[in-house]
Order: sequence, then structure tokens, then C-alpha cells
Amino acid sequence: SAVIAHVMPYLGSIGITRRLSGLVATLIPLISMPGRLGFGWLGDKLNKKYMAVVTFALSALGLFCFGFTPNGGSWLLVFFLIFFGLGYGGNNVMRSSLVREIYGRRSFGAVFGFLVGINMLGGIAGPLLAGVVFDQMGSYQSIWYTYSGLAVVAMLAVLTIRFTGSSPIQNTG
Repeated sequence: SAVIAHVMPYLGSIGITRRLSGLVATLIPLISMPGRLGFGWLGDKLNKKYMAVVTFALSALGLFCFGFTPNGGSWLLVFFLIFFGLGYGGNNVMRSSLVREIYGRRSFGAVFGFLVGINMLGGIAGPLLAGVVFDQMGSYQSIWYTYSGLAVVAMLAVLTIRFTGSSPIQNTG
């Protein structure tokens, strides 16, 4: 949500025109759609845990490209859009699938509700923190690198999820 809230101010702060900034802001949700559809399909065919890891890896790569744009050039925005858009869209789909697979139907509502609540806290704090970092440092780059690192941490956290033989999904069908 920090990227969505700050994409145009960030791009303007590094000398990208408002026209191109607006195009980038428009393309993020558009590119997330194939991520949602693709990872939804892939999650049904392949291991959901590893598909979620891929979405976090894509998000991390995209955020790194986003942060590195002032140094590497505006062409990095293409990679940002592809990686971040697909990762962002795919992650939205994989969260609910993973909760269902790990906790089953009986606990889905409570667990997913808790997860969405935590997600909302990040959705509120993330843009505020990005704004504070820009106000204090005059640049967004460090926050994009930090958020990229947090995506790597999330990727590693998902990799540590253990599926037991008595998973609720196996017991409830």
C-alpha cells in the first residue's frame, strides 16, 4: 500500500514526468490481474507454499528495481512493473489459499480475518512510514529497499511453514 500511495510522489521526486508516473500508477493494478489469475491457477496445480514464496520474491525484486531506478535509469520501471505487479497480484490470491490449506475450512474465517486485520495495520503504517522516511531523508529509496527486505523475510517465513500429516484440509476434504 505504500507503493500505491507514494508511486507518483516518488517518481516525481526522481525527475519522472507526471505523465509517465501516471502511467506507472495505472499499470500496477492492471499487471496485478495476470498475477492474480496466473498464481490462482498455478496454486491449484503446484505447491501453494512455493507459489507464495515466488510472489514474495517477485515483490522483493520489483521493490528493489523501484528503489534503484534513480541510479539505474527509468528503464528499471519496466522490471518494477512486471515483478511487483505480478507479485502483488499473486500474493493477494495465495494468502487465502494458504490459510485454507494450512488451517482448513473450520478455522478459515477466524484465521483469515486475523490475517486481514494484521494486513490492514501494515496497510495503514506502511504509507505513513514511507512519508516519514521521505520527510526525514528527502528520498524514498531506503524505504523501498527496506520493504524489499521485508518481502524476503516474508518469503523465508513462508518457507518455514510445516504442513503436518494431520492437516485440517486432509481431514475435512
